[in-house]
Amino acid sequence: MKVVVDHISKTKQLRIEGTDHRESLNVLRDVNFSVEPGEIFTVIGPSGSGKSTLLRLINRLEQPSSGRILYDGTDITAIDVLMLRNKISLVGQTPIVLDGSVEDNLRYPLSLRKTPLPASFRSTATTHVERVGLTAAFLPRYSHQLSEGEKQRLCIARALMNEPDVLLLDEPTATLDPTTANRLLLTVKALNNALRLTIIMVTHQMEHAKLVGHHTCLLVNGTIVEQNRTEEFFAHPQSAVTRSFINGEV
Repeated sequence: MKVVVDHISKTKQLRIEGTDHRESLNVLRDVNFSVEPGEIFTVIGPSGSGKSTLLRLINRLEQPSSGRILYDGTDITAIDVLMLRNKISLVGQTPIVLDGSVEDNLRYPLSLRKTPLPASFRSTATTHVERVGLTAAFLPRYSHQLSEGEKQRLCIARALMNEPDVLLLDEPTATLDPTTANRLLLTVKALNNALRLTIIMVTHQMEHAKLVGHHTCLLVNGTIVEQNRTEEFFAHPQSAVTRSFINGEV
């Protein structure tokens, strides 16, 4: 499904340390882009640029100060929030697994629906763990015994149990070593190809955007500096700020 971020701004009130006073911080300023169905859209930029806040807005964990976000042409505020999060699933940078087995983790999203577990659950769970590079042998394993890379794969498989149209990935390789990170990114590409998932991925690693992104945008200080098809973005940057970022100067 298509996602449109329509001139979004976000202002937060932050308490000044050691005082009762608060100051306004413009986390995002007039952010505007669209992501086509089945596309991987990568958002890069230095730390503190508002990348994670952007994903939280798309998932309705926060509300924008102005602007709107459209999912398949509908303002997301008009969609039941639980239904929205089934269709737009967020996977954070730190893999959070629940107590119990891998299978228990995969059962959890379905339990929130308060309906009987479908007879196809085991088959679906097996399909999704295999899609993220694990095997059915992982289903009975205790989740906290997994490696960091395996935990992140479990988090993605758990998100897939909702059969989402859109997957939001917030620095999914942040806790992984380079080899494990590259393997996970290849899994992301494979999921995009197999399921035609629309994926919005935040990263500060340019090589990761180059590897998976169809389109890439640069977010600096809450503002989109430049966006383009990924190959063009890196080969022919139009902005001096983009060139500086690519050269490691920002």
